[in-house]
Amino acid sequence: TLFDPTGQGIADAMVRCLRFVGDPARRIAEDALRLLRFWRFAAQLELPEDDWDEHSRHACADAEEALDS
Repeated sequence: TLFDPTGQGIADAMVRCLRFVGDPARRIAEDALRLLRFWRFAAQLELPEDDWDEHSRHACADAEEALDS
């Protein structure tokens, strides 16, 4: 049995779209390890950035900039 609390996870998996649950920037601010987990999933699933949700892509880029400073 697969539990999909958001109702969008299965649909995303079918089209190979990677996204955070809820607001990506907020999720990363709550726990910065989520950013690393996101990148790990992307690498393991061989998903290029084009397959990432737009909001997730922007939040990752913003977080990357913060890590550089």
